[in-house]
Amino acid sequence: MIEGYGAYAERVRLLLGADFICFWSLLPDGSAQVRACSPTDWLDRPFAAPGGEPGVTLARGESARRHLPMQARRVLPGNAREKHLVVHACADQANSGLFAAWLSADAPPSSALLDVLAANWAMVVKGQDKIDRTATAWLQLGALVDALPLGVAVVSSGGRPGRVNLPAAQRLGLPAGEVDSGVLAQALGQWVRAADNHPDFAPEVVEQLAHTPARFVARYRNPESIVDVAITPIAAALGLGWVWLLRDMTKEQQDARRLQQALDEAALASSAKSAFLATMSHELRTPLNALSGFGRVLEDTLENSEQQRQARFVREAAETLTTILNDVLDAAKIEAGKFHLDVRPFSMGQVVDSCASPFRVIAVEKHLDFEALVPQALPELMGDPVRVRQVLTNLLSNAFKFTAAGGVRIVLDRVDEEPDRDREGRVTLRIRVVDTGIGMTPEQLDRLFKPFEQASRSTAALYGGTGLGLSIVKALVDMMGGAVEVRSAPGEGTTFSLLLPFECAVPSAQAAATPDAGEPPMRVLVVDDFHVNRAVLRALLQRRGHAVTEAEDGLEAVDRVCADPPDLVFMDLDMPRLDGLEATRRIRQLEEGRRHTPIVALTGKAFEEDIRRTRDAGMDAHVAKPVQLPDLVRTLRQFRRRR
Repeated sequence: MIEGYGAYAERVRLLLGADFICFWSLLPDGSAQVRACSPTDWLDRPFAAPGGEPGVTLARGESARRHLPMQARRVLPGNAREKHLVVHACADQANSGLFAAWLSADAPPSSALLDVLAANWAMVVKGQDKIDRTATAWLQLGALVDALPLGVAVVSSGGRPGRVNLPAAQRLGLPAGEVDSGVLAQALGQWVRAADNHPDFAPEVVEQLAHTPARFVARYRNPESIVDVAITPIAAALGLGWVWLLRDMTKEQQDARRLQQALDEAALASSAKSAFLATMSHELRTPLNALSGFGRVLEDTLENSEQQRQARFVREAAETLTTILNDVLDAAKIEAGKFHLDVRPFSMGQVVDSCASPFRVIAVEKHLDFEALVPQALPELMGDPVRVRQVLTNLLSNAFKFTAAGGVRIVLDRVDEEPDRDREGRVTLRIRVVDTGIGMTPEQLDRLFKPFEQASRSTAALYGGTGLGLSIVKALVDMMGGAVEVRSAPGEGTTFSLLLPFECAVPSAQAAATPDAGEPPMRVLVVDDFHVNRAVLRALLQRRGHAVTEAEDGLEAVDRVCADPPDLVFMDLDMPRLDGLEATRRIRQLEEGRRHTPIVALTGKAFEEDIRRTRDAGMDAHVAKPVQLPDLVRTLRQFRRRR
C-alpha cells in the first residue's frame, strides 16, 4: 500500500459514512492492488453473497461497474453471526477506483460524490505512479553514475545540493552522494586553479563556463597525477548547474610514454641493425670481389684442366657467399619496408634466357633434361627485370638442387589471350618451374615461405642454404601484385606456379637497338683504395680489350678526369683523403659546359639508401661488389651506347 494514504482513506470513509473503504488500482498483469484502506483489519476477512454464492473480491477491478450496489454478508470474527451490508464499487475506466461497504441497508451517498472521489483517486494514482517512475529512474541513474570508472560531480545552482560519485569523492576528498553545492564548487575550484592551460581562471572564463563546455588537463595534489577535466552546463539557458567529469589519465600517459620509448628504442635498434648490415655488407663484399674476380680470371687463363676446375670451385664458392649475403640484405630490407621495385621496360624472353643459361651447364653436369619454353610473340613489358630474374633464378636453383634424376622445365605462357577491353595494355603471365625431384610433404609445404625455414633439418644438412630464398620469392611476387602456388608430393617432384601481371611497354626504337660488337674499346678509370679490387677489375676489363687506368682515392680521380676525361669511371665510395661521393660532386662542378663523364659506383654498399646517395651525388649507375661478369658487361654496353 502507498505509505501515508491510510489517513486519506479514513477521512474518505468518514465522509461517506461507510464501515469500510478501499482504494485500488490495476497492475500490468491485470490484477488489482490495494493502495490504501480503512480499517485495515477488513482486508483479510471474507465477504459472501446471500445464499452462499461467490461474493465480492478486491481483485474484481477489471469487471467493476460504476455505482453497482451488491447485497452481501460479512462473517464476523469470534462467532457465527452474520451481518448484512451494502457494497459499492466505483471504477475509473477500470484502471483504479474505490470499494466501500456499509453494514446497514441504508442507501449509500449519491453517485456524484462517488464520481468525484473516484476521479480524485485516479489523479492521485497517476501522480504517484509518475513519482515512483521518476524515483526509480533517478535511482537507476545514480547507480549507473556511481558505477562509472571516471569521477562525476554535479554542481547545482540555486542552493540545491550537488552530487558526487565514489571516484570523484575520492579525488576531491568529499563523501560520496549528496554534497552541499557550495562546498563542492570550492573543492572543484582547486582543480580549475591547477589546470595546465588555465592557471588562473579569470571571472570572464567562469562566466563563460555557465554557458559553454570547457575542457582542460589538471595536476592537483600529486604532480605525477594527470586528470582530464570536462565541464558541461546543464540546461545552460536555465542555469541549472554543471556536470564535471574527472578522468584519470596518469596510466594512459605513462603507457603512451612507455610506448614512445619502446618505439624510439626499436628505431634505434633498427638503425643499429641497418648500420651493422651495411658495414658487414661492405666488409664482406670486398674480399668476395677478389675471390670471384680472380677465380674467373684464373679459370679463363689457366691451361691445366685440374687447375681450371679448382679455380671454378673458388669462383662458385664466392658466388654462393654473395648469394647468401644478398638474401640476408634483401630479407632485412623487406622486413624494414625499404624494398622498392625499379620498374622499366624489359623483355621477358631475354630475362628467362639469361636465367636459364647458367643452369644448362649444371643440367649437363648432373645428366638432367632441361628446357625453357617461352612464347615467341611476347610484348615488351614494364617491370623490374632484376627482381623477376632473382625470383626465377631462386626457383631454378632449388629445382636443380633437389633433383637428382629426370629433369627441370621452365614454362611461360599467357593466361589472357583475349583480354577484356578495359584490360588492354596489360598482360598476365603464368610461369611454371617443374622438377622431378624429391618433393615435399604437406607439413613441409605449410612452412615453405617462412623466413629461415627449410623443409626439414635433413634438408639443410644435405643441401645447405639459409631458408631465406623462398620467403624472398613470396615477398617479391606479392610486391609485383602476383601470386605463387606450389604443388608437390614426396617422390613426385614439385611445381611452382607464378601469376604475374604486367603493363605493356611503349615500343621504343632505342630499346630495340643492340650494341655493335665492332665498336672500339673504352678507356676506363678504376678508382679504389684497395689494390686487390683494382687488380680484379683491371684483369676483367683488359681481357675484353679495354684500356684501364687506376686511381687510389677521390683526389687522384678528380685530377685524372680533369686532365684527360675517360669514357667511363668505376668509383668506390669509402676512400681516404676524398671519398667517391665528394669526388663525383667536384667532377660534376668542374665539367660544366664540357662533355659528361659517366661515373658508376662500384661498392660494397648495396642498400637502397646507398644507391640513392650515389644518384644524388651525380653518379650514373650503381654496381654492387663482388662484381659479376654479366653485370659488368651489361654496364659497359649501357654506357658504350651513350658515347
